[in-house]
Amino acid sequence: MRRILFVDDEPRVLRGFERMFSGRKRDWEMSFALSGAEALDILAKSPHDAVVSDVHMPGMDGVRLLTEVKKRFPGAVRIALSGYTDDEAVVRSIPMTHQFLLKPCRAEEIERIVQRACTLQDLLSSPELQAMVGQVGELPAQPECYAALCDALADDRASMASLADIVERDMAMSGRVLQLVNSAFVGLPRRVSDIQSAVTCVGTTMLKNLVLGIEVFRPLPNGVRELSIRDESDHAWVTAALAARMAETSTRILRDEAFVAALLHDIGKLVLAEGARGDYDDIVRAARDEERPLYDVEVAHWGVGHAEVGAYLLGVWGFPYAVVEAVAHHHHPARIQSEAFDLAVLVHAANVLAREAAQGLEQLPDVPAGLDLALVERVGMGQEIPTWRRAAAKFVADVTGR
Repeated sequence: MRRILFVDDEPRVLRGFERMFSGRKRDWEMSFALSGAEALDILAKSPHDAVVSDVHMPGMDGVRLLTEVKKRFPGAVRIALSGYTDDEAVVRSIPMTHQFLLKPCRAEEIERIVQRACTLQDLLSSPELQAMVGQVGELPAQPECYAALCDALADDRASMASLADIVERDMAMSGRVLQLVNSAFVGLPRRVSDIQSAVTCVGTTMLKNLVLGIEVFRPLPNGVRELSIRDESDHAWVTAALAARMAETSTRILRDEAFVAALLHDIGKLVLAEGARGDYDDIVRAARDEERPLYDVEVAHWGVGHAEVGAYLLGVWGFPYAVVEAVAHHHHPARIQSEAFDLAVLVHAANVLAREAAQGLEQLPDVPAGLDLALVERVGMGQEIPTWRRAAAKFVADVTGR
């Protein structure tokens, strides 16, 4: 049974929600609150899986409410509703919400988002991990990318293409911009899956708000020294460029989603670095000292790793199912029993080959370490490995200057 809390200062709106979702009473236990204070009282008495709140309310508005929910009940999915898209309150709500919906909103849309978000909670094995992800507001960004984006936004001559080039070099910036542009906040009739289009749709004013105003990006927190955001973002970009190259004969949609899924495949590391802090430093250090894959050490500690954590975050942010699935299984794509060269197999192979290329080995092994060769051959792509290796080496050289 999922527990959903609806918050609005208008009784007729709450009665409308109750009527709209009367058919879900077998699997939804619904609560209703006329104010932020009443909502917090309800949450204090019993945990809820999701909070759906209007942004504009007297007294404690929706932004303040969702801020408190994030602090006190971080495991709950936070969904904001508003009839406006261009006022200060809505802009301030962005770091506090997982999803933003524009009024009037169809019942099917709310139901789909709430149900999907609640289902995604099953990806994480413990309430503690759900709370850790739920606390994410800001994500650690590369200082160099952050500074470059600030400089570009201050330059009236900077093009959208140059802004997009900066954004796609950083996991945190890319994830947030794509989350925003595909929300009802922007109100596009179609889903955007490439950074260039996303930056163009968001525009310079909203980028300035994200970067300079509401500050959704920040350096790594104190106590995290073992993880290099620069190295992780370089790897993410090489993986994304390679994934797009590997999918170059596929449809435009698959190429775009391959780039996005590969660019964000390790975003769970940023979440764990932000949420676990010194504890994550210990895990990164242990993986290095014991020469074990970081993912394996994470799983031994938490029961899941950065792949599942990242997939959960992208899922509640509303990313396409194929992207979420590819991120969740990029270490073990055989879990989903792929029989075609789909997104999960593609991101898995790109990740492994990008890591190998970054090592700069003089003599390459016959089979790249960590590659599920049987799966790659089963989907008919085994003969492409030498070509992919050469492409990966080129992209690494582009990033490192080697």
